[in-house]
Formats: sequence, C-alpha cells, structure tokens
Amino acid sequence: METKPTAPIIEWLIEEQGGLEGKEVSEVAGISPVTWSKIRQGKQNPTGDTIWRVMCAIAALRPRSACAEVVQIIKGEKRQPPSLANIIEASTEEELEAIMKLIIKRLFSEKRIQMVIN
Repeated sequence: METKPTAPIIEWLIEEQGGLEGKEVSEVAGISPVTWSKIRQGKQNPTGDTIWRVMCAIAALRPRSACAEVVQIIKGEKRQPPSLANIIEASTEEELEAIMKLIIKRLFSEKRIQMVIN
C-alpha cells in the first residue's frame, strides 16, 4: 500500500517535478533515488538540507518553474521588477498611451473592466 506525503512542501515539490524522472532529480540533488522515492511516498521524512537540494535540482532541471523562481528569490538572485513609478518616469507619452491601451484591452478581455467602472 502506497502512502502519500503529508508535508505540503513535499506535495509541491512532487508537482514541480512534473515529468522529470525521480532518478534525474535525485542525481542532480545529490541524494539517492531510493531516498527521494521514499520521501515522495511519505515513507521517510526529509531533512531541511534534502528539501533544499531537491528544490535546487528541480530549479536547475526546470528553470522556468515556480520552484526555480523560489530558489532564485531565496538565493537573492531574482531581480525585482521595476516599480510602476519607475516605468512611468522612464516612458514617453506615446509609450504610456500604448501601455494604458494594453491594460484596458486586457481588463475588457478578462471582464474585469465592469468591476473597475462600477
């Protein structure tokens, strides 16, 4: 009988693993495939170090994943997007007009404009 992991972080890592093979993730993480398999099945509790290694492995193997984004934030590698004030200051009138048109178009397409108007 297969058990399921109880820790939300493990459930999230399993989702983030996606189509990657457990062997591939464990190899990049530097842990044994048996250990990663037991953790995924809820038969072994991971250490904090093991969780971090798996997160870094998934981030390396799936660089556009949410896991990769979290790892970048934790490592301090992810740049914060420019603030709206910075964008406005750096934009020409024509660019600002184009940006506003795109925002309005998106709000209409998502039917959020009704909430804005009301």
